Amino acid sequence: MGRGTNRLIAIQVKNLTAPGLYLQIAKGGSMSRIHRFSFAGRKRDFGIGSVTDVSLATARQLAGSAREKLAKGIDPIGGSSRNPRADPA
Repeated sequence: MGRGTNRLIAIQVKNLTAPGLYLQIAKGGSMSRIHRFSFAGRKRDFGIGSVTDVSLATARQLAGSAREKLAKGIDPIGGSSRNPRADPA
């Protein structure tokens, strides 16, 4: 079999994703986008949505918003804070 002429080079593949953004493929073949991160010592997966429902650009924006929350010490999934005193009473 010959080499494909439309192969992606490493820099193109790098530009397809944002940090922590992954494409999850189920056994049945359905594909969804997830944002994988760690919070309070736990690894978490934040389901962004199906590739048919959520564009890559939107997934990148949502992953960016999640990273901003993480930088502030807020869990993007549950909204809880690492510091219980930081939560409003």
